[in-house]
Amino acid sequence: MGYMNAVDAAKKELNKQHDRLNKEQSRIDLELSDAYHDLERMEKIRPIAAYRHTKRLKTILDRRRVIKEEIRHLDAMRKSLKHHAEKAKEAHDQRLNIKKA
Repeated sequence: MGYMNAVDAAKKELNKQHDRLNKEQSRIDLELSDAYHDLERMEKIRPIAAYRHTKRLKTILDRRRVIKEEIRHLDAMRKSLKHHAEKAKEAHDQRLNIKKA
């Protein structure tokens, strides 16, 4: 069942990438939280400061959106791989049972 070893390796790699992306999203979420707190602490918002802060927030949110989209695609791949791996294992097990009979 050599192909199952390849499937297992692919699952491990996808899980590793998923963990990496989750950590990156957490880091970005902290950065976003800091930006929101900075905004809350501003007593007077001047137009130039507002523009800079809005630009900063937009940059953070754009990066977060990219990460979330990557996670969504990765989750779809993980789900598909899991489904197909289960089907392949079932087919393999059925072939073994037929050979025994």
